[in-house]
Amino acid sequence: MATLLAIAGKEASAQHPLGEGQLLIGNGYFAPANKSGDGTYRYLETRWLPIKNQTDNAKFGFYLSGIEVGSKISGFKHHSTEIGLGLAANFSLQPGYQTDRYAWLNLAYKVINSTGSLTKTDGRYENRQEDQMLFLGGGLLFRNIFLEGPFAQQKIMLESQFSIKSEENSRWNGDTLAGLPWSRERVKLQAENGITPLYLGWSRNVYLMPSILAAYTYEKGSQTSFYTIGLSLTLAKGQYGYEILTLSYEPKFSAKGPRMDVFQVNLNIINL
Repeated sequence: MATLLAIAGKEASAQHPLGEGQLLIGNGYFAPANKSGDGTYRYLETRWLPIKNQTDNAKFGFYLSGIEVGSKISGFKHHSTEIGLGLAANFSLQPGYQTDRYAWLNLAYKVINSTGSLTKTDGRYENRQEDQMLFLGGGLLFRNIFLEGPFAQQKIMLESQFSIKSEENSRWNGDTLAGLPWSRERVKLQAENGITPLYLGWSRNVYLMPSILAAYTYEKGSQTSFYTIGLSLTLAKGQYGYEILTLSYEPKFSAKGPRMDVFQVNLNIINL
C-alpha cells in the first residue's frame, strides 16, 4: 500500500525552465519485483507564463496538472484521479563560470479522489477517500555552456505536499468501518546528471542526453522512505536544450516492501 501511494503521487518534473510555457503528457507502468501485480498512470502538466518582469529574467503564470492511476497489486484494486491548479514561475539566474543557471517554481491546490477494493473468501473491503492538498515544487538547472561530459547538465528538484482536508469512508461487506484517512503528505528530493549529448547530425541542433538520477521520497501515511537510482534518455534540441521526449527507468526501494520497477515516457507537445 505504501509503495502504491508513492506512485499515485507521481509528479511530472518540470523540464527546461525557459520560454513562456510547456505542455507535458506522459504515461507510466509500475510493477513490484515479487510479481504480485502491476499498474499504470497517465498525467498532463501545463505551465503558461505570459507575465515578464522588466529585466526579462523572470516569468510568471499558471499551472495545471492532472494524474490518473489504476492498479491491482496483491489483490487490491486501486484507482485515483488528481487535479491541481495554481501558479508557476521561471527564473534565469546569474550565470556562473561556463555554466548557465535557471530555476522554476510551482504552487498548486490539489483535489485527489481515490477508491480501493479487496475481495477475500470471507468478504469484501471497499474504501473511498477525498483529499484537498497544497503542493509546492521547484528546482534548479545547471547547464555547461559547452555541454562537456561527464557533467553536461544537472537538475535538483524538491517537491512537497501538505494536507488541507481529508475525508475517508471504508466498508466491510457493506458495513461502515471506523477509521482515519490515509495521509498523502510527502516530500521528495531528486537529483539528475546529464552525462553528455549524443548529437544526431552535423548541425548539432538535435541530440540525445543520457542521464543518471537519484531520489529520496518520504511518505507520511506509512512513515516509509523510498530510494531511487535510475536512468533516463532525453531527446532535446537547440542551444538551450529544449526537451522533447524522455524515457526513464526508476526502480524504487524501501525497507517495507519489494522493489517497485517504474517505467515512464513523457512528451512536451510545445517543444515537439
